[in-house]
Amino acid sequence: MPGKLKSFDRVDYMPFSDEGPDGSYMNEKMVLNDDGYLKGRAIATNVGVFPYLMEDGSVQYELRPPEEVFESDSVQSLKGIPMTNDHPMERVTSENAKKYGVGFTGDVRLDQYHLAPALTVTDAEAVQDIQDGKKALSCGYTLDLDFTAGTWMGVHYDAIQRNIRYNHLAIVPKGRAGDAAKMKLDSIDSVGVQKIEKEDRRPSSMIKIKIDGMTFEVEENLATVIQTKLDELEVVKKSAEDNSTELGKAKKDLSKKDADFDTLKDDNVKLKEENENLKKADHSDEISKAVKARIDLEKAAEKAGVEVKEDSTDDDLKKEIILTVYPNAKEKLDSCDAVYLNARFDGAIDSLEDDNGNSSFAGDSLKDDKPKKKKENKNDADDTERTSDDARNDMVNRFKTASEAKEA
Repeated sequence: MPGKLKSFDRVDYMPFSDEGPDGSYMNEKMVLNDDGYLKGRAIATNVGVFPYLMEDGSVQYELRPPEEVFESDSVQSLKGIPMTNDHPMERVTSENAKKYGVGFTGDVRLDQYHLAPALTVTDAEAVQDIQDGKKALSCGYTLDLDFTAGTWMGVHYDAIQRNIRYNHLAIVPKGRAGDAAKMKLDSIDSVGVQKIEKEDRRPSSMIKIKIDGMTFEVEENLATVIQTKLDELEVVKKSAEDNSTELGKAKKDLSKKDADFDTLKDDNVKLKEENENLKKADHSDEISKAVKARIDLEKAAEKAGVEVKEDSTDDDLKKEIILTVYPNAKEKLDSCDAVYLNARFDGAIDSLEDDNGNSSFAGDSLKDDKPKKKKENKNDADDTERTSDDARNDMVNRFKTASEAKEA
């Protein structure tokens, strides 16, 4: 949890090389255009522990953590602010911007450590000063100071800067903390080194740092640089491990999908074999029984005076026969199940009697009391009477054809 916050004004200097870790992406050479403006890009600030000289002569170390430096509102506050030639003695506002402004910042780029705004210097005197060697940059901003001490990447700090808001960016010859971020004009100007003035320097101290299990004792400033590089290597290592894990997972998923595909393929072969076996099976008994049952049903329909249509199903014929005997059964027949239908059908058949008092439906369609005359040749008239054998053979052929078509 943050400690007590107190608002302050700060003037800051970028203590790293103006080349930065990303080279030209974070730094662009200042170029003089046809209108006499200098335009380019340079690193203006970064994360880290910064020393500040207090009024009593002591040095206070303040942390600028990544979560504050790269906070969205803070980054946006560095965009489009006035550039000044040296720091003014007051905040830059709309009332004095004309007096102090010599240019302005543009869009802001960032990497994991730095902020680098685009720069446009419009004032002729400031342009000349820069060309004469005044090329360092210094941020002027406000902040809330959280007086919570700690250690960041091996470096002690006394307080944490929060709610950072930039007011202006000054062109300076040299910052209190040494060479600041520079506007690059040529290759000679590509190096910026942090040099803390003697009166502002914290007493030199040695700290221990561990590398690959071995402990080394180095100066605190050097330890910070080493630790930064070690952290960068750790990020690269973790990224490589994550990629390796993802690759292993992808291989397992691919292997499972391959197994599933082979299973489906084998199931398909098995189904084809079963289908072929079904085609080869002898279904003559089933067909014969089905034909006999249908002929019996059609014969019963004929005796009951029910018309047999080409599309009449067994259930349709049974219902018509039942209604012939029991006209009042219609309501239940519309929603009955197979058991009820067959039971009512059996009762209707028993009720159909001939003139001699015998059942008019013998239940054997293969035998007729009065065999019909067979056609003597194929040229006989269509109304020639057919025998029950003819009817049976036709029915067998129809069922066999339908069964084969269904299996195919």
